[in-house]
Amino acid sequence: EIGHTFGLGHSKSLDCSEKAIWHSCAVSEYGNPFDIMGYPDGARVINFTAQEAVGWISPSNILKITSPGLYHIDNLQKENGISGATIKIPGLDDPVFALEHRKAEGFDMPLSDSYLFGNITTGLLVYSKEHFLNPYPRWKIIDPNPTTLSISDDIKYDAITSNFYDPYTGVSIDIQSVDSDGINFNVDFGSSIIAGCAPTYF
Repeated sequence: EIGHTFGLGHSKSLDCSEKAIWHSCAVSEYGNPFDIMGYPDGARVINFTAQEAVGWISPSNILKITSPGLYHIDNLQKENGISGATIKIPGLDDPVFALEHRKAEGFDMPLSDSYLFGNITTGLLVYSKEHFLNPYPRWKIIDPNPTTLSISDDIKYDAITSNFYDPYTGVSIDIQSVDSDGINFNVDFGSSIIAGCAPTYF
């Protein structure tokens, strides 16, 4: 509960069933298993979007991606590192995705449990919002590898570890390499297509 005294809300998930992101999704109030404000028995570190919102992370430590290219972000716990990234696509004023990378160290040591968190430390956690045109949405974790299971049952697969493509936004993300400091990945922008198509995974 101490997090609430600093102005933090619960760390939620956005469950879009068999789609990564959609215009209509279910919000789970305690749905982020990688954040103490979502799941106290999981990882302990508060996600970077919430840390920025309360002033614990400077905007200068967040990578703002607005064009295709190869990018690097650091482990979220690296002091004075690049704590995360946001992706903004042409035609929208606000970012559509936020990305962070976690290591099983320090307060995130629970991530070393491969049974609960199989691939998290080798990929990117992804956040989005209920609706990109809503001026006051909050970031929520999404499942980039959706199945028929609920997001709470899919926690082993909540990281992008290879390739991700979302036709709703036209964004594709390809993991290039993971090292001791962080993660390297490529971002590309394609055309966003009409609602109704599920994301494609490789």
